[in-house]
Amino acid sequence: MLPYDRQLVVFGGAGGYVTTIKMRLSFNDVQIYDTDQEQWLKPPEIEGAPRKRMSHAASIMGGFMLVHGGYNTEQKKLLNDYGIFDLETQKWFMLKLYNVPEGTKVLNRIDDKHFHYDEINSDVLGYRQMHTINAVYD
Repeated sequence: MLPYDRQLVVFGGAGGYVTTIKMRLSFNDVQIYDTDQEQWLKPPEIEGAPRKRMSHAASIMGGFMLVHGGYNTEQKKLLNDYGIFDLETQKWFMLKLYNVPEGTKVLNRIDDKHFHYDEINSDVLGYRQMHTINAVYD
């Protein structure tokens, strides 16, 4: 939940555990709560939104919400993408990641076939490293 212009903005997250399919569902919707009117506003359309996720990082920077990483429960995959939500126009922009120059140290994502989630390894980017983003304002 992030503050913006007297509103609280929520992106994605996880629902309750569904026993029939034996997993939690994840979401990619945006919910906005107006603190002055004390009510939830009409949710923006999710066209162009990043994939569904939980355990992601998000931060408000100016009039934009930046979303990174997380875990998609349906695909059982850690995500390493970025999305930007323009809070004024209520539209999504996806960032494309390009190849890193050779010789640059690259952090690998945790893949449950190769790493344990509680393993500490400085070359692996996982849940603990993707749980927060801080915005610094001048």
